[in-house]
Formats: sequence, structure tokens, C-alpha cells
Amino acid sequence: MDQSFCNVVKGKPLPVDNRESLHVAEAVKEMGLRHLVITYVTHDDLEDGGAAQFAETIEKIRGILPKLS
Repeated sequence: MDQSFCNVVKGKPLPVDNRESLHVAEAVKEMGLRHLVITYVTHDDLEDGGAAQFAETIEKIRGILPKLS
């Protein structure tokens, strides 16, 4: 397999995990984070470039931790 940006292996992408956003939000809460920067490395293969997944993750985090900045 070929590697590219961020040393990510290229190949056929797996289906989107519909619970990924919730898993991220739960992990943020569990770690007790007060500040957070979210990045997505390999979501550009999605039809919207990962925008919906990114927005959903922010919504889930704000739902669990509304005061997080």
C-alpha cells in the first residue's frame, strides 16, 4: 500500500462509523478536557469532504460538555 500525507496508508476506505462522533465526545468527557482542537485526516473521501461528520462531532461534544471551548 502507498502512503501519503500524515503517513496515512492509502486504500479502500472503511464505511463511516455512525457512532464516531459520540465516541469522540465521550472520550473528551472521560479525559476531562477543557479545550479541544478537532482534526480529520482522512475524511476527504466522503461526498461532502467530511463536513457533516465534523459538524456532528461538534454537536455531540457540545451536547455532553456545553462549556468546552
